[in-house]
Amino acid sequence: MKIRKKILFFAMFLMISSSLTFAEITIEKHWTPYNSPMSYPDGTRVYIIVKGDTLWDLAGKFFNNPYLWPKIWEKNKYITDPHWIYPGDPLVIEKVETIKQAQKTVEPEKEIKEFKEEKKEKAEEPKKTVFQPTTQKEAKVAEVATVADIKNAMYSIVVDSPKDYESKVFNGVVVEGDEDEQITFAVPDVIYAKEFADGKLVANEEYAIVRPQKVIEVEKGKYAVILQRLADVKVLCVNDGIATAKFIYSSHPVERGDFLVKLDYEPIPLMVDYKPKTGDCQIPDRAKMLKIYMAKDKSSYAGQGSTLIIEGGKKGGFEAGDIVQFFRKLKHVDRYIYLGEGVVLFSNDYTSTVKVVYSEKEMPVEETVAVRR
Repeated sequence: MKIRKKILFFAMFLMISSSLTFAEITIEKHWTPYNSPMSYPDGTRVYIIVKGDTLWDLAGKFFNNPYLWPKIWEKNKYITDPHWIYPGDPLVIEKVETIKQAQKTVEPEKEIKEFKEEKKEKAEEPKKTVFQPTTQKEAKVAEVATVADIKNAMYSIVVDSPKDYESKVFNGVVVEGDEDEQITFAVPDVIYAKEFADGKLVANEEYAIVRPQKVIEVEKGKYAVILQRLADVKVLCVNDGIATAKFIYSSHPVERGDFLVKLDYEPIPLMVDYKPKTGDCQIPDRAKMLKIYMAKDKSSYAGQGSTLIIEGGKKGGFEAGDIVQFFRKLKHVDRYIYLGEGVVLFSNDYTSTVKVVYSEKEMPVEETVAVRR
């Protein structure tokens, strides 16, 4: 017997007897890693994902601009990775107004018909819904960082003990280069790394080389180890526990004792219509102030373009693309002054890596706090 889930949602702009009514959609049981909502508020527009859909394509279909895909993701936060969506899952689609070149006549906005799930027995494309553009300014979508920012960024890992954690979380350690008496290594050098137990280094795989910078106790029995990413290497071969690896990218000199770790690439967050919330009279919520643990290269000051590790991660609700504001407490009066803003590049459970995207004043790291905007 087939198991079916039912979702009730408000039929969009469906006019019956001059009033809105409910319509019922039955969703076939399907595999998905996400826990999607089971109901929606009145007036919500819901689209059922079909095979081949991407947020990029759906933004092009519904908003006439694929770069507006974050607008869809914003309203469907049960999707933890926007690069992976699954047939059968529901998507809330909200209207976005964009620019279109002026024409001789402008048709009035048409009513949007109810989205219907593709019938199993007869495959047919979902009906296209076109949102009529207006004269309002088109939303601006911008990447908040570059590939180099991501590759060079600090990040942290969580361990149970500040000592003897290396062999548990890393794949290997740099022990030598291919030149006698060489002290540091970078592109295009070849290095040799000793793998830890259980054969953690694999030929033809790529690894990041990292260096521990600071250890912070984030809660009882849990420690965050801040790591600086130095370079990327590709393992050529592994013999008797020693891996031969060649540099494919480097931003800092690598030394003996630095560690190799398998690190997945983090997508670059996007910001939509971002404008800094400036003003000297802003009063931050002191109960929500977060520590700045460290600036890149252990700098004492930060400014526009700097990357920071701050308190507050996924357990605190932080996600890539979130905006934080920076404030500094004045020494002779009980007042905080606004310094600038940053965007979260990525987070773990307890900390977030933030890039400063706007600054009005220099930020002394030890005196600066972050507040989620």
